[in-house]
Amino acid sequence: MTKIKHSSISGISSRQRRSVGAVRLSSERGEWSRKLFRYKRGVNVDYDRQGYIYFLSRRFNELSPAGQEKIRTLCRLYGGDHSGALFEFVTTDATATAIALTHYISKETLYRAVKRYYENFPKKL
Repeated sequence: MTKIKHSSISGISSRQRRSVGAVRLSSERGEWSRKLFRYKRGVNVDYDRQGYIYFLSRRFNELSPAGQEKIRTLCRLYGGDHSGALFEFVTTDATATAIALTHYISKETLYRAVKRYYENFPKKL
């Protein structure tokens, strides 16, 4: 990944700058876009572990078929009837509000599934 100075993500506060997990070139649009990793305080998983789970899940398309199947299985196991919503939330940059509206569930239901997913994610995928 190319190193970027903080000036290239200007326009955001220093607090937001600390939560920036990655900045990458969007191949579809050909411009820089921000991908934020935000610490989830309600999840009983430390910051580093949450970052590992977040970025591993977001790189779903780059995982081996076995790794992809493990993430699908975790989503089915901890998402239950809402596994599609959980899968979309952890593997894309869609917002919780958009996913909740699309899948006809409440954001609270989605967040409970995300909490179970993070707290039960295996140590090594």
